[in-house]
Amino acid sequence: MITAKSVNNTEIFSVTVTSPIPEEASLLANAIAAIFPDKVANIVNGTSAKIVEYGVTNRNKVGPNYTKYALLGAAAGFILSCAVILLLHFLDDTIRSEDQLNNLVKVPVLAVIPNLKETDNKTYESTYKKKGEN
Repeated sequence: MITAKSVNNTEIFSVTVTSPIPEEASLLANAIAAIFPDKVANIVNGTSAKIVEYGVTNRNKVGPNYTKYALLGAAAGFILSCAVILLLHFLDDTIRSEDQLNNLVKVPVLAVIPNLKETDNKTYESTYKKKGEN
């Protein structure tokens, strides 16, 4: 990818070339630098252009850092999921025990619905089955 822009709104241009192959990017930038002064002189009469600095090969990776973005995405997902869990917890107004009800309304409890989950390897249903039924 080739980008060219003016430096600080002056007449100086900066040409940036990015490529997966660093040597290719350097050769392309230097080819643009070799052709650019002649083209500017042909387009704008009476002007000249000089090359301030030729392209150099950058050995460091310039593209996106996938590991960094993956870790940032995982951290953002963890924080977002924790926020949703906390929000659901704080917005839950279910009364789960007799003590919570007593603290909330200060009125005696008349009845409690039994818990139908297993207790001591017996189920609620098996406790009240008629004799002789399997």
